[in-house]
Amino acid sequence: MTQQEIASQHFGRIATPCHRTERLACQPNSYSVEEQSNHTYRRSLVGLDNEKGILFQYTFAGQGEVIATGKRRPVPAGKAFLLLTPSHSTCMQSPDEDIYHFISLSLFGEAAQELAHRIIDKDGVVLTIPPESLALEMLCRHYNQLAAGEIADDPYEEAAFGYRFMLALLKEQLSKPSSAKENMPVCLEKTLAFIEHNLENTLLDLNAMAATANLSVFYFTRLFKEYIGCSPRKYLMSQRLYKAAWLLANDNTLTFKNIVEQCGFNSMTYFCRAFQKAYNISPGKYRNLYKSSSDN
Repeated sequence: MTQQEIASQHFGRIATPCHRTERLACQPNSYSVEEQSNHTYRRSLVGLDNEKGILFQYTFAGQGEVIATGKRRPVPAGKAFLLLTPSHSTCMQSPDEDIYHFISLSLFGEAAQELAHRIIDKDGVVLTIPPESLALEMLCRHYNQLAAGEIADDPYEEAAFGYRFMLALLKEQLSKPSSAKENMPVCLEKTLAFIEHNLENTLLDLNAMAATANLSVFYFTRLFKEYIGCSPRKYLMSQRLYKAAWLLANDNTLTFKNIVEQCGFNSMTYFCRAFQKAYNISPGKYRNLYKSSSDN
């Protein structure tokens, strides 16, 4: 079942009672899954609940728009926006789209804003969310369980979920390179696709990547940094670690050896050190942290 199908089992808005109890960091205020079709959807964040927090909203189908920092930005399917609240920002359904199907989460707390700042500083307020996103998977399943009454609406459990969601979103966004420049050369697009489909190849190196682009190593490295924002080696490592993190969180049938092989690491020791350095947590603890989310 896809994330869209999971969330769409229960349309509507869930306003948590958590704000009436002791205030906690990353405290969820409301969840919402909606499918708008009459172009009347418009939400202003000015004075939203008059307390510091964030609003995350992901587009399943159609297209939304967000006006933030004086700019109007499209938010099509596969993308999300992340905004600080309250703010002089507005989100709405695109007038050119017949539907706007989305899931949203608003959180209270300066801790949520601090994590959001790190994401926004890297990629801006509009984020590209991959289909295998652990953060999105967590949000869809948690919303569905709340709507179905399968889990209690406990303020402490909700705050723990809010913090885990923001950490997962932060890790996913930081593990990817900064948004590439427009008009990327075709040779680099070809190289990125080549990398994506050959992550398990332990022999994949700088020479192989440059050869795919039909460029010298020197010129390829310079061009790659210009458009992707980091070196080819760093990008390759980030993609391998990102794949490993997703497998750890979503497939408990795989052993660590399986994951090491599928992600192209030469040894278990090297993988564990690289993962610890990138995510500040061991692979084992990372799997345990998200095991409950992937089991539900």
